[in-house]
Amino acid sequence: YLYPPGDVRRYGAPIDGVTDASAAFSQALLIHQNVTVPSGFTFVITGLNATSANQTISAYGATLLQKAFTNTPMLTLSATGIKVRGGLWNGNSVNQSGISSFSHQAVALNADYTSVEDATSQNSYGLGFASHAANHVRIVKNKVVAAQSIGIYLESLTANVVGNVIEDNYVDC
Repeated sequence: YLYPPGDVRRYGAPIDGVTDASAAFSQALLIHQNVTVPSGFTFVITGLNATSANQTISAYGATLLQKAFTNTPMLTLSATGIKVRGGLWNGNSVNQSGISSFSHQAVALNADYTSVEDATSQNSYGLGFASHAANHVRIVKNKVVAAQSIGIYLESLTANVVGNVIEDNYVDC
């Protein structure tokens, strides 16, 4: 293989910034605890779901671009302990009209003990980073710019949530 285990290019992720790389990302997320999105490239993605507990997704220096006309989060963290580190998560808001803004977000932290750190959400049609009914979520040292609705959003839905930390973020919507 040309790329190390966990590198999304190993699974065929195109680096042209135009072709959808979601299938390659999904494959890497299913197989590896440590997934790497290499710096210096732009990847078009949509509707990714991380389901492996205690996984780390490292995207320092990479740009992740939301596929046009998509009504889902770019990445949903659905298992305990998943960590997202770095990356420019570009929501491609100019190509998202006519969809629900609350369904559109860079990273949805939907499981307990998940975190996003050192990441930038830009041009989101809806939310930057959001947590839905999860406990002990950490959203720290991030930047949210040009979100159409809300920069950082936490909701409890039906139960009280505890232990969530939101600190040292920069939000300019």
